Amino acid sequence: MLKKSLKNKTLIPKPPTVVILGHVDSGKTSLLDFIRQSNVASTESGGITQHIGAYQIKHQDKIINFIDTPGHEAFSAMRTRGAKVADIAILIVACDQGVKPQTKEALKAIREANIPFIVALNKIDVPGTFPQKTKKELSDCQVALEEFGGQVPLVEISAKNGQGVDSLLEMVNLITEIEDLTYDPSLPGQGIIIEAHLDPRRGPTITALINNGTLRSNDIIIAGNTYGKIKTMEDTNLKSIKLAAAQPVIITGLENVPAIGSNLKKVKTIAEARQITQQYQAIPKITQKINLNTEDSAQPIASDQTFNLILKVDVAGSQEAIEACLNNIPQQEINLNILRVLVGDINESDVKLAMATGAHIIGFRVKTDPPAQALANHQKIWIKTFQVIYELVEVIRKGMGQLLSPEIKEEILGQGRVIAIFKQEKNAIIFGAKIIQGKFLQGIKIKIWRNDEIIGQGRIKELQFEKKKVKELEKDKNAGIFLEGFNNVTKGDKIEAYQEIRKKREL
Repeated sequence: MLKKSLKNKTLIPKPPTVVILGHVDSGKTSLLDFIRQSNVASTESGGITQHIGAYQIKHQDKIINFIDTPGHEAFSAMRTRGAKVADIAILIVACDQGVKPQTKEALKAIREANIPFIVALNKIDVPGTFPQKTKKELSDCQVALEEFGGQVPLVEISAKNGQGVDSLLEMVNLITEIEDLTYDPSLPGQGIIIEAHLDPRRGPTITALINNGTLRSNDIIIAGNTYGKIKTMEDTNLKSIKLAAAQPVIITGLENVPAIGSNLKKVKTIAEARQITQQYQAIPKITQKINLNTEDSAQPIASDQTFNLILKVDVAGSQEAIEACLNNIPQQEINLNILRVLVGDINESDVKLAMATGAHIIGFRVKTDPPAQALANHQKIWIKTFQVIYELVEVIRKGMGQLLSPEIKEEILGQGRVIAIFKQEKNAIIFGAKIIQGKFLQGIKIKIWRNDEIIGQGRIKELQFEKKKVKELEKDKNAGIFLEGFNNVTKGDKIEAYQEIRKKREL
């Protein structure tokens, strides 16, 4: 987003780019279809004839750009890299279903993107729905609705019959004015790739959102890890255009298909484009950083299964040997993603790529340029060089292994029986127990058994013996136990103390 400045008089208002987010069956598709059919800017083709990832409408003589897929790969990829694909989000919630897990995921995406949003409360025409209940659920998710004194507007709609949709689009226009969205048409065109595929007739084809500057036919562009001279350029109604600014556009003419979510920008010459793209490959999703210097590390994120690597080697023969060894590392659970492998010393370009992707830089019989080392030290980018291939491969293997979820086993420490109930609280209980076997420790977890079934579990917050606090009690002792996390305990229940043992796995 650009803000108006007295120093730059070439800035003009920019149409907003809007993304609609919502859980399955919330009515997103119906809302998009209704908006398209009712508001698509009229052209010779009369509207959208194929799915292209984005489209443009006109409401009250004001243009609005929509990204067609709320779970869009481009939105997700750019969000994880901290960029803004959209200027405004619409969070659609069905009032007959309320807040769902995907609603919370959408809220997380919006907050990470740091963009304003509108809640569209859908299906208000369905009999028996309770809009107030859904609003309460949203408030419980820290959505500060305007009607409750907050900042987030809510519009009640029916995507099926169109009720309230005009009001929703008016709210989009209002937020656009408040946000003061602008762009500079005098600059070279730049944007974000939101669709990319190989067309059997036209070759590599992309849909890009031009968010600043102006792009013209025959311009030379870089798109992710590829480049080319624009052969054709079309608007979202598939009408051929000569220039594009602050809008989604379909482009052909690239050498290869770029990665969705990559940046697009105009350059002056083919030679410049070729030089730049040789240095940069497609940027994947950011992955978890692992500290290969230590044996211990934070537990990995379960959904993260990619280890990014930048590899620099002394000669091409070393590259072939190393890649052959790396191919022997099992990748059923963890994917090894080599972003760049080149002959030569480690330089600033490598460090900048690592900064953007969370990758590790490894060199084989090469040096690190002083400027690159200084930047790496400042940005805390991990660099390590090796003289022996085996050592290099083992470090990578261990780093990938740190992304594996640990093996968890339970070790039974003791068993007992409840002999008295002293005090029951909301989510806790104090009771007496006879230790029959093993030992009980303060702070450990226990399971409650009744009729040979586990009915609950909790943690021993406090352990007492003869009304005195103790850390441990063994067999044949009577214990006073303050259990938190569960309160459905009765006299005669069996209790079992245990601890979880986490064991690191290796590849």
